[in-house]
Amino acid sequence: MSTDKSKSLLLFANGEVTSAEIERIRKLNFDQIVAADGGATNALKFGILPDVVIGDLDSITPEIREKLPDAQLLHRPSQEINDLHKALDFCVDSGAVSVTVLGITGKRFDHSLNNFSVLCHFDQQLNLQIFDANSQIFIVRDKWTFTGKPGQTVSLIPLGAVAGVTTAGLQWELRNETLAMGVREGCSNVFREAHVRVSIESGILLVFVNE
Repeated sequence: MSTDKSKSLLLFANGEVTSAEIERIRKLNFDQIVAADGGATNALKFGILPDVVIGDLDSITPEIREKLPDAQLLHRPSQEINDLHKALDFCVDSGAVSVTVLGITGKRFDHSLNNFSVLCHFDQQLNLQIFDANSQIFIVRDKWTFTGKPGQTVSLIPLGAVAGVTTAGLQWELRNETLAMGVREGCSNVFREAHVRVSIESGILLVFVNE
């Protein structure tokens, strides 16, 4: 495994990728571009050539192969884990520190939900920067500080029960509260200040900072 302390990868998953997401990452520098199987089509749509395509490769048609003459195609046929999981395994094994992920939502909703579960396997091994068409998404297990603009919306979505949720800098603050699906949610709060702090005592919290 590489010991590069700053290795940064861009990962295309097989959900929907929009021009808004591409614009957000245009100025970022990446050491390698990885596609999770059909994510290669997302990359090619924006003129981006992945260095590595990994998965069961059932989405890689002969036409797509022709467009990727220099890409490393890694066939991982196992159906026990999905292609995003295989791609993130590759990122860990390659010594990546930071991975920017596009294309985890859109298309089938069950795939979108499952992708968040997959990401939670890796957020403690990798610095994940997750984008969809409308948001930057963070996985919080203890505490985090987010930057935005006053008036910008932010949603706190629990995966299971999340206890001890405390915030600072939001219009509607939480003080040592529990968020849980079917009990209490935290959708569409608002930045009151430019910096918002969120801390939790247990559980996993998804934070969507909406554009």
